[in-house]
Amino acid sequence: MRSALVSARRALASLVVAAMVACLAACGSSGAAEEVRTTVDNTFAVFKDPASADISSYVDDETRSLLTDYGVNVNDFLASAFKHLAYEIQDVQVDGDQATVKLSISNVNLDDAMDAALEDFDAWTDTDEAATAYTDGGEAALYQKLFELLYARIDTMGESLVTNEVELKLQRTEDEAWDVTPEGNEDFYAALYGGATLDLG
Repeated sequence: MRSALVSARRALASLVVAAMVACLAACGSSGAAEEVRTTVDNTFAVFKDPASADISSYVDDETRSLLTDYGVNVNDFLASAFKHLAYEIQDVQVDGDQATVKLSISNVNLDDAMDAALEDFDAWTDTDEAATAYTDGGEAALYQKLFELLYARIDTMGESLVTNEVELKLQRTEDEAWDVTPEGNEDFYAALYGGATLDLG
């Protein structure tokens, strides 16, 4: 069962990357400071409603196949991960084709939620219920239970959000849209998940 936990954490890391790609592709606006704000607002709107950007289509084939086999819905996971996400735009600075947005972002720390869920899962595996679930449903049943426990932990931890102050870098494209680029925005991405790193160690 430990192998299932390792695979689950790797799948979560892949989902985080997929969410970033989808949201960056879904957003963009023309203009200067006010339009930069609109771009940021549009980006967070996608995070708050993952299905609107069909984020699942951005997940790599291996991860999608794994999650499908185990009955895990990508958009359900992201909807839970971002359920408590909140942000505040504190400042916008535009310098030519570059823009910097200072943000305060609050969310449940996904590392902490995952660690707590894994502890819950370890305890559950010693029960008769777990043995029956594995006999009846194999590893798929274990994954479904693990994600069920993860969603429950995220809900419980929603009363103690982690807030991070970060800067988001944007670049104006040739068609006058403002795009968020992955490079240089690692702190922003981590803040979306409460500062989580999803260390696979």
